[in-house]
Amino acid sequence: MPDIHIINSTDSSLHISFSIAVPFLYKNDLSPGETAVFHLASIPHTFEARLPKGGNEFSSGETWKKAEELGIAVASGTAAILAGTAWALGSIPFFGRSPAALAGAGMAWNNAHTYGAKYGTCGDGTVLKVDHLLIPFHDKFYEIKKEENRFALVDHDG
Repeated sequence: MPDIHIINSTDSSLHISFSIAVPFLYKNDLSPGETAVFHLASIPHTFEARLPKGGNEFSSGETWKKAEELGIAVASGTAAILAGTAWALGSIPFFGRSPAALAGAGMAWNNAHTYGAKYGTCGDGTVLKVDHLLIPFHDKFYEIKKEENRFALVDHDG
């Protein structure tokens, strides 16, 4: 597993993280000019950078919250599909094809949508998000730069 170096070449401190579904490796308060090193698997990750705003640091609490949101969305979506299918086939004992069974599937679907939307929301102060950042099989250097008021993750190697 390679070491991935992230250089903060901006004039601001940043909170940064790598995620696979949820943020699992992070460095808060990466100072201008400072480099953070992460030992990562060579698979796609999501990279996120935030400007510090009181209380928006990456944390294990945020990781668990994101995992909960994702879990509820998936479980609710699965329940909605199963309930809707069972309703369509008329195979729910005592309900058959009753409107209550269909309403239950609809409520589960709405719950899946609500929690999926919460899961997909970036944290406060997010200035950069890179989805599907493929981690190579060798050590790599990236820079966070700010050009024309936009933050970018730049391949430092080239």
